Amino acid sequence: MPCRNNEGLEPWATWLVEKVREKKHMDKRVFLKDTKGKIIAQDEAVWPLVKEALHLGKVIAVKGLGGYHLCCDALNAEAAATLRSRKVRWDKPFAVMMPDLETVNIFCRLDEDENRILDSRRRPIVLLEKGDSIFLPNEIAPNNRHLGVMLPYMHLHYLLIQGFYALVMTSGNISDEPTVYRDEDAFLRLNKVADLFLIHSRKIFRRCDDSVVRVNRGRVLLLRRSRGYAPEPIGLHLHLPEILACGGEQKNTFCLTKNNKAFLSQHIGDLENGQILLNFEE
Repeated sequence: MPCRNNEGLEPWATWLVEKVREKKHMDKRVFLKDTKGKIIAQDEAVWPLVKEALHLGKVIAVKGLGGYHLCCDALNAEAAATLRSRKVRWDKPFAVMMPDLETVNIFCRLDEDENRILDSRRRPIVLLEKGDSIFLPNEIAPNNRHLGVMLPYMHLHYLLIQGFYALVMTSGNISDEPTVYRDEDAFLRLNKVADLFLIHSRKIFRRCDDSVVRVNRGRVLLLRRSRGYAPEPIGLHLHLPEILACGGEQKNTFCLTKNNKAFLSQHIGDLENGQILLNFEE
C-alpha cells in the first residue's frame, strides 16, 4: 500500500520526500520588498502591510503570471494620479481588477455575454460601459465612457484584493516600454514608479500581457490577444506549408503556420522601441 508519511522508507527516500516538500513550499512563497530589494516581510506577514500601504495611497509592483503589474487603490484619486505621473501615462485608461461580478455590476453596465467572458477561464480585460457610480475617480479612465475590467486569475490576486472594491492593475512598465517580467529588471526599471514590490518565488519564463477584448452582440472582439488566448492555435480552412510571418512594426505579433493551424504569439508591441525589438528577437 502507498505510504502517506515517511514511515518505512529508506533513509535516501525519506530525504528525497522532504526535499520535494521543501521545494513545493519554497515555490509558493511570497515576499514584500522595498525599492532596493530588501525583504520587509514574507508569507502571511506580507498581507497586512500590503493592505495598509494600498490604503495609504502607495503604489506596489506586483509580480503576476506573465509579468509585473503596477497596483494602487482604484478609488483613491491621489494614488491613481501619482501612478499616472510616475508611469508617464497621461491619457490612456488604466485597467482595474475587481473581486467578483457583483462588484463589477456596481461600477459598470454589462450584459450576460460580458459577464460570461469576464468570468471565463481566459480572464481577459473586458472593455465595459461605465455605470453611474460616483466613487470611481476620473483619473482611472480620463474622459472615457468605458472601463477595462478583469477578475482575479491567480491565488495571489485573491489575497491581494480582499477588502477592496477595485485595484488599478496596469502593466509594469514606463509608457511605451515592454512589461517587466524578470525580478532583477523590476528593481532597475520600476524603482522610481513603485513604493514596494510584492513578489512570488515562481520564475516567469515568457513575458505575456493581459488580453483585452470587447463584446459586441455576443461576439468577442480581440483588441489584444495575449494571456489566456496565445499561443492557442487558430484553425484555418486550408493546409499551408510551415511559414513564419513576422508581423508589422506597430502592435506586433508574429505567426507560425503548420498544416491547418496558425500559432500567433502573444502581443509584443511597437517595434520602434528598442527594448520591445529585443523582446521580439528573444
